[in-house]
Amino acid sequence: MLWYKELIVETFENAIKTVDDLKAYGKSELLYINYAQYFEKIDDLGNANLVFHRGTQVHFRSIDQIANIWCEWSEMHLRCRNYKDAYLIIKTACTTAAKTFYENDQLKKIPSASTCIKTWCLYADLEEQLGVFQNVKVIKIVITFLGYISKNDRFKDCYSTSYFKLLRLLRKKSLL
Repeated sequence: MLWYKELIVETFENAIKTVDDLKAYGKSELLYINYAQYFEKIDDLGNANLVFHRGTQVHFRSIDQIANIWCEWSEMHLRCRNYKDAYLIIKTACTTAAKTFYENDQLKKIPSASTCIKTWCLYADLEEQLGVFQNVKVIKIVITFLGYISKNDRFKDCYSTSYFKLLRLLRKKSLL
C-alpha cells in the first residue's frame, strides 16, 4: 500500500513541476488544492499545509486562482475543526501585500489574494464567528469598496492608490 501513496505523491509533484501556471489555461491551482486534499484525506495535515503554502507562493494567471488556494486552505482547517488556524490563514491572505521582484530588468508584481472579494468574505465570516465585532465592520467596508471598484471597472486606478491607502489606514488604527 505504501508504493501506492508514493506513486500519488510522485504524480502530483511531476504535474506541479510540469505545468507553467502563467501559461496554463484552466484551473491550474487545482493541482495544489487536490494534492493538499489528498494529504488531508490520509490525515497528514502537516504535508497538506506545506502543499498549500507552496501554492500561495506561485504566480498564477489570475487573482482568483491564488484566492482559491487561500480559501481552500482555510476551509480545510475548518473541516478539521482547527478554527484558530483557519482564521489566521485567511487573515494572512487578506493582509498580505503583493510581492514584487525583478525579472530581465523589469519590475514584476505577483498579485495578492488581498484584492479578491472571495477572501474578504470568508475573512468576514470567520471574524463574525471567532473575532471582534469592530473588525467585522471594517472588513465590511473593505468588501463594499472592492465591490464598488469592480462594478465600475476601476481596478487598476483604485488598487494602485485608494485600496492600499485604506489598508494602511486600517492597519495604522490597529483595525486589521
